[in-house]
Amino acid sequence: MPNYLLAAMKAWYDGHAELLRASGIEITLDRTNDDRAKHSHWIRASGPAAEVELIVWDTGEAESGIARSGLANIDEHHEIATVAQLTELLERLVDSARSS
Repeated sequence: MPNYLLAAMKAWYDGHAELLRASGIEITLDRTNDDRAKHSHWIRASGPAAEVELIVWDTGEAESGIARSGLANIDEHHEIATVAQLTELLERLVDSARSS
């Protein structure tokens, strides 16, 4: 199980959250806290252009969503295998929240 992805997600959040908040992006990180078979972390971000969410399970499965006012939501399924893929997805989602 790629638990390193969950650790990488937390590390990304810890390294970016303060700067993002200073730029007007509200961002939160949460995780499962029970005995589920699959553990997950999720990040939610809200900016002037959109609200976004990324849920990553310790299996490498992920779901992302982008909600923009007046437009159809964009929901995608991902299979993440590397920290680079995770980082690219996080940055793309935050960019979606930041600009229209």
